[in-house]
Amino acid sequence: MNAINLKNKIKKLIYPYLKLKYRVKSSGWYYIGKRTTIKNKKKVFIGKGTNISPNCMLVPNGKGIKFGENVIIGYCSAIFSSYYVEIEENVICAAFMFIIDSNHGYENVEIPIRKQHYEKDTKDNKVIIGADSWIGAHVTIIGNVRIGKHCVIAAGAVVNRDIPDYCVAAGVPAKVIKKYDFEQKKWVRV
Repeated sequence: MNAINLKNKIKKLIYPYLKLKYRVKSSGWYYIGKRTTIKNKKKVFIGKGTNISPNCMLVPNGKGIKFGENVIIGYCSAIFSSYYVEIEENVICAAFMFIIDSNHGYENVEIPIRKQHYEKDTKDNKVIIGADSWIGAHVTIIGNVRIGKHCVIAAGAVVNRDIPDYCVAAGVPAKVIKKYDFEQKKWVRV
């Protein structure tokens, strides 16, 4: 193997982990897939070992978006923060997930909805997804929501209220359908 082939092999192995063009804050190596858009890069923190798949969109405002270590964000997902979104360590998010921490105002019928501001409490809104959780494909998380530790959110669910730790939630809007019982040491229907 000549030096040029070796250099090309090393480049193919290492280049995806460098992605210096993003210049986001990080605690170590991470991967950002092709055609992923990051607006306002200074407000994104990516933990070590995090993998953001191709064709994703990150649009942070306020305090921004924070990813813990070893997070996986699935293909074509979008995260918008008016104030703050945090995805804690070891969370798996499937493809086509959508997160936004605010809701648009609509109350004044004299003004077109697109010209109305976000909800009054936007500055305190945040979305927190607890460690070790699994967010299914096509899940929408909207508003001021906390998803607990080690939760499963079923594919296609719309989460618009808090989900406690160690729960499985499904539906539109998402409701808890299972909970882990530590005394029985098994998942039980709610």
